[in-house]
Amino acid sequence: MNIKRVSLSYLKKEWRKELNIFKNQPLKLAISLSIGVFIGFTPTIGFQTILCYLFSKLFNLSFIATFIGGSIPTGIPYQIPFTYYFCYKVGSFILNTKTNFTIHDFKNIKSFVYYSIITFGKPLVTGCFFCAFCGGILTFLISYILILKFKNEKNKDS
Repeated sequence: MNIKRVSLSYLKKEWRKELNIFKNQPLKLAISLSIGVFIGFTPTIGFQTILCYLFSKLFNLSFIATFIGGSIPTGIPYQIPFTYYFCYKVGSFILNTKTNFTIHDFKNIKSFVYYSIITFGKPLVTGCFFCAFCGGILTFLISYILILKFKNEKNKDS
C-alpha cells in the first residue's frame, strides 16, 4: 500500500513537471526535442529509450519530448535501415571511402568480421554522429522558433 502511494505521488510529480515544461519553458522543450533527435540518430537501437530517460533526468528536461525526438529518426522499425543506410553514405562521403568487396572476403570469418567492422563500422558511426549533430541543431532551431510563434499567437488570442 505504501509503495502504491509513493509510485502514484512520483508519477503525479513527474506529470506536473512535464506539463510545466510544455507550458512555460519553450527553451527546455526545444532542447529536449533536439537531444532526442541526437540520440535517435546514434547507432544505439534498443537503448535509445533508456538514453532518452537518462539524459532527460540528467539535464532536468522533458522525457516525453526527448522520447518523441528520439523517435523521429528511428521510431518506425521500417525506417531504421533507411536511416542507417543514409548515415553510412554520409559517413562514406565524409571519410571518402569506397566499399568494394568480393566473395573472397567472406571465406575467412575472422577477416570478414574485421573487414566488416572497419569497412562498414567507421563510416556508419561517423555518419551517425554527423547526422545526429546536424539533426539536433536543426531540430532545436525549428522547434524553438515554432514553439515561440505558437506561444505568441496564443497570447495574442487571449
